[in-house]
Amino acid sequence: MNRMVIILIACVALLIGAVAYLYPRATFGDRLVAVSWGDGPMGKALYGAYVVLEPAAQGYDVRLRLYIDRPSLWVRQEMEPVLLGTVATPEDAVQRWGRLTWDAAGLHVGQGPEARLIPATEIQRHR
Repeated sequence: MNRMVIILIACVALLIGAVAYLYPRATFGDRLVAVSWGDGPMGKALYGAYVVLEPAAQGYDVRLRLYIDRPSLWVRQEMEPVLLGTVATPEDAVQRWGRLTWDAAGLHVGQGPEARLIPATEIQRHR
């Protein structure tokens, strides 16, 4: 009987660990700078753009994460994160890359001299 209980507890722990690992990483809480969903040729709000902060030695690295379709427990497609730059404060990140706009050319991240364009052809590469 004790052996069965230990096996059951181990299986439950393994299941909880698997769900925690597989759960979508599209929630960034207080590290979120900006988020926007853009339409694609296969549907509305197909592409998700998240600008997030990641702690670095000197302030924060600011990365763009692009998702294809809304992440779920079982299916998640994510493009390779793009390093936009490093900032001293979260406010700097919002000032530089807090604006996301979509058009036929692709995704425009930020404004001014540090703005980036992620071309539509790169975003739609998964097709």
